[in-house]
Amino acid sequence: MKEDARLNLLEDGTLMIQNPQETDQGIYQCMAKNVAGEVKTPEVTLRYFGTPARPSFVIQPQNTEVLVGEGVTLECSATGQPQPRITWTRGDRSPIPTDPRITITPSGGLYIQEVNQEDAGEYTCFATNTVDTIHSTAYIIVQAIPQFTVIPQDRNLFEGHNVDFHCEAQGNPQPVIAWTKGGNQLSVDRRHQVLPSGTLRILRVALHDQGQYECQAINIVGSKSTSAHLIVQARGLTPDNLSCPPGDLYSVDI
Repeated sequence: MKEDARLNLLEDGTLMIQNPQETDQGIYQCMAKNVAGEVKTPEVTLRYFGTPARPSFVIQPQNTEVLVGEGVTLECSATGQPQPRITWTRGDRSPIPTDPRITITPSGGLYIQEVNQEDAGEYTCFATNTVDTIHSTAYIIVQAIPQFTVIPQDRNLFEGHNVDFHCEAQGNPQPVIAWTKGGNQLSVDRRHQVLPSGTLRILRVALHDQGQYECQAINIVGSKSTSAHLIVQARGLTPDNLSCPPGDLYSVDI
């Protein structure tokens, strides 16, 4: 046995260890011998548990942004005596659902693969031992590229009429809708209006309004675009809108 001032062998053969330490852990055996031979006691194991201490976090989970379809890990680890056990809950402290996409890492982190919109929300890490329980909360923010829910349709109408091109999209963050005509920015004026829903409204369409209109849905993750054509037909004279003074003759090609 190694020399150590903390180890004392008493006269009755008892081994006394003062101020036990983690390095004192191991298997001990008492042996007695003389010229006639030797005997040994059964082996005994010394385990060191140290002074009980409440858990404290080494790493706390942080708010994390992730794209739909990617993987994300909320890290969490703690120390204490005994070593704390790590568990996770979400939202209203309900247990993490059983899901093959979700695993707890050896260090205590929460890993979610192939993230979807339903994974967004609040997650809480608990560190528990016989002394106390502590917890720390973080949010998973799931970002998604815009996707159209309503796309504009081609329109064909006479000049002077009003027309609406409906365009709506969803994503996270919520996309902003912008319109262009023939690839150029569309000036918003008294006749060209973009409604809060994203709809482009053109009042009293004129022949020069004819062309391709592009709807763009944009957020910080990316953008998507779709287009529709506007065909404007000139108003022609019809028999219903002709009038001739009495006695006069007119020839009109219709």
